[in-house]
Amino acid sequence: MNLHLIPSPAPAGRPLVAVTFPLRPEERAVLLQLLGPGAVVADSRVAEHPDLVLVTPCSVQTMTKLREQYRDATIVVTDTSLSPAASRTGPVARLLEAGADEYTTGPWVVPQALEATA
Repeated sequence: MNLHLIPSPAPAGRPLVAVTFPLRPEERAVLLQLLGPGAVVADSRVAEHPDLVLVTPCSVQTMTKLREQYRDATIVVTDTSLSPAASRTGPVARLLEAGADEYTTGPWVVPQALEATA
């Protein structure tokens, strides 16, 4: 993954956002800008106790495992493309039923989800 790995957990008072998919440098820059100052973005493989977990559409089984692994985090299913065309039907609807807290389309709209974890 093209993530700057940080020690986990995040420093006190700084929200930790775990990302489960590769990010290009320009995508990471947009994400950090949207999250605002103080947010810490980390690879999900090293992020302990994240406040927010970003995932791309996945199987219901994977979502169930993510929910078990990140019980206290808000899980947001996001489309990493910049296309505004997205649907809440099909696999996304099943993921929401399986435990995802939100679905967003690119460009990411995650600051509200992060605020909800506070």
